[in-house]
Amino acid sequence: MRRLGTGEAWAVGAALSYAAQTLTLRAAAVDVNAVFGAIVMAGPTFVAMTILVLMSPRRRNQWNPRSESFLGPGTLALVAAAALVSYAVGNTLWVTSMALGGVTVAAPATQSVAVWSALMGILVLREGLSPRMVAGLAVFVVGIAALGAGRALVAGVPGSPNWALGLPAGLAAALCWSVANVVNRSMMLRGADRFVVLGTSITFGLLGLNASLLFGGSSQAYAHTPTSAYLFLLLAGLFNVTAQVSLISALSLTRVATVSVITSTASVLTPLAGALLFNDPLNLIMAAGIVLVISGALLVQTGKATVESDSPVAQSLPSEISRISS
Repeated sequence: MRRLGTGEAWAVGAALSYAAQTLTLRAAAVDVNAVFGAIVMAGPTFVAMTILVLMSPRRRNQWNPRSESFLGPGTLALVAAAALVSYAVGNTLWVTSMALGGVTVAAPATQSVAVWSALMGILVLREGLSPRMVAGLAVFVVGIAALGAGRALVAGVPGSPNWALGLPAGLAAALCWSVANVVNRSMMLRGADRFVVLGTSITFGLLGLNASLLFGGSSQAYAHTPTSAYLFLLLAGLFNVTAQVSLISALSLTRVATVSVITSTASVLTPLAGALLFNDPLNLIMAAGIVLVISGALLVQTGKATVESDSPVAQSLPSEISRISS
């Protein structure tokens, strides 16, 4: 058997970090306002990205209006809009999904990001759909149906009366992330640094989340949230930082299809660990559904055409975006 390469090792680190983040958030989501939870969890990544950008003159110049490397108001506005979709809407839906359905429902549902990306490739970027991708979509739908059927058998479990709402919330969160990914990847092809894009995105995302919290009349959550919930959310945020760094490092060293396959194992680890740690229901039908969902997502991902380029960013982007950006 071939030894694990450096890039694949980074991807394993990302998968473990994503699993740890999801499980930590599961422990806190039931006790806090969903929007507030997303705000606190995004804090560590905001701090990390700000430091990474400000410490690098090259990255810092992309934020400087007086520099020739400035991204420009149009680009920033586009990234800001994508941030509102991803952070203010997508992350809130993710936290809500886990609060309602637990990791058993939320984790596989958010894996539909691969399916949404394939559909957006057809509708927005005019990409073709290969037979492998069609098969992946079919397997994914069957898996979601099996997950719902299995969960319905244990719907009477105390503490989960609204579990069914967690499934569409997770699917919608994945759709939001897919929309944002198309925009952010386009910006990277235009020369924007990945940390700059992420830093810009999370800055505007936090603004949107705080505005949502304020206008929703829940700003008191800052003062009324228990210390233990703060700690859980910040710990989940730290895992998110390690996951993002690991994922970026993996993409710089190996192909995106390989990275996606390995990092998707987080969606297998989280439901199983959730059943053991939090007593989340997990029967054989649900287990089969999880396997089918992950298998479908992997079929869709591996069915995408790759971009032949030495650039790790280019390897992670659809070729149609390159033509649109040029």
